[in-house]
Amino acid sequence: MKLIELRNVTFTYKGEKKPALLNIDLEIREGEAVCIMGPSGSGKSTLCYCLAGLVPTLIEGRLEGSILFRGNDITQIKRERGYIGIGLVLQEAESQIVTLTVERELAFAPENLGLPKNVIKEKIQKAAKSLGIMHLLHRDTHKLSGGELQRIVIASMLTLDPKIIILDEPTANLDFKGIQALRSIFIELKKKGYTLIVVEHDIEHIIDIFDRIVVLHQGKKVLDGDPSSIFTSNDLQAIGVSTPSFIDFYNKLRMAGIMLPKPPLSIGELINMIGEILWRSSSN
Repeated sequence: MKLIELRNVTFTYKGEKKPALLNIDLEIREGEAVCIMGPSGSGKSTLCYCLAGLVPTLIEGRLEGSILFRGNDITQIKRERGYIGIGLVLQEAESQIVTLTVERELAFAPENLGLPKNVIKEKIQKAAKSLGIMHLLHRDTHKLSGGELQRIVIASMLTLDPKIIILDEPTANLDFKGIQALRSIFIELKKKGYTLIVVEHDIEHIIDIFDRIVVLHQGKKVLDGDPSSIFTSNDLQAIGVSTPSFIDFYNKLRMAGIMLPKPPLSIGELINMIGEILWRSSSN
């Protein structure tokens, strides 16, 4: 089922002449995990703002075309209801922290909706357990690491029961351990049916969680498909989007005449495929 849809969307920031997005058509279906990629300045963050319903009301500019949420104009819905079930996590998670302790941070949004105290407490407990941050509830927010802050922001959104969670370059400030923890969170959110939209430039360690890759270039959507087809496209490197190392190795094997059954979506999968070929060769 279509959850959010952009129809011929062009957006130009206030004071600018050149559109940041140009003639974008895009559908996001319920429960999908979609990665948005593209070189710097391609319009990725602007697309996030459009999908979150922030333009042109909070972020000023000229919007042409339609942004629909469940078939209805997203701007009109936000004017009537306020919150409509879309959460946005910015690249700098600390910029979204508004209170001094983790528990207060998770309580902030549902309190502003006027929910009863017992309901708020239940939502805090549920979100904290989902993100594995029960041990952080009584910590000061200014003493947390970047990865911990990121989980706090996501948990805060879960207290509002969102339909869509949008994350703008969530791995940018994380080390390998933090990326693996984030990957586990994505997997858990997918299992629970959340729709994920993630802007990333390096998806080496999280590629396998995505159902689709959307590639932007100079404000236009130039590629849209499953990860295997996108990362074996001849157009990708010309655009300036890097491919995961195991996909590069797969492409080199293919050029050398060594055909694997399909493009791998992890280093482990690549190793297994090569091992299978070696085993068959040794058996003959």
